[in-house]
Amino acid sequence: MEVIRAGSAGGFGILDANVDLVTTLLHAANFVRQCLGEFLERFELTEGRYLTLEALSRAGARGLSQSDVADYLVQSESNVSSLIDRLQRDGLVDRSWSVTDRRKRVLLLTEAGQQLIDRVGVARARWEESLLSKVGPQERSSLLEGLRLIGKQTVPTAMPRPPVSNVTERVDWPGNHSVKRCDPASPHFALEQMLSTLGLAGRFGEGEQ
Repeated sequence: MEVIRAGSAGGFGILDANVDLVTTLLHAANFVRQCLGEFLERFELTEGRYLTLEALSRAGARGLSQSDVADYLVQSESNVSSLIDRLQRDGLVDRSWSVTDRRKRVLLLTEAGQQLIDRVGVARARWEESLLSKVGPQERSSLLEGLRLIGKQTVPTAMPRPPVSNVTERVDWPGNHSVKRCDPASPHFALEQMLSTLGLAGRFGEGEQ
């Protein structure tokens, strides 16, 4: 393994640029995550509640089992159970028999739950545009392409949408349940935070990118 020594042509310059890039990614990830949390607070939502409602909205009439939600959030069923109970008490989620398998109970959004997630979706589009208002179209395209290149190396292709560590309050962003959890201080962890918050990590798995 070649070691870069003092005086090596461009050696320290490359290292400094890498440090600056990773540090900027860390700051950006933390900033976006904080902004997302503040945005969701306006709807009295945490990240865990929002991600659960969003998943159920995408599932539609077929619903999701509690096990499905736990897998999606990379959590145990016991942890997810308390979150579902609170959503049900708030009238946002209901338990019903599956239309395809009468032996199976599934979770469905109530009308109030769907109305809430629809309102959040409309507001989120405006929030995202405001967040990126200082970044021009060309810069956005270049940034997205750069993040895709990094993401292809660090984000598994089977990665689900943003998983939750503590479903009651915050998101851990550890990656796929089949992948070893990241060190929260690592650049990989920060990158997953930012990609997931911007809705990019899930698109890797869906092939959109």
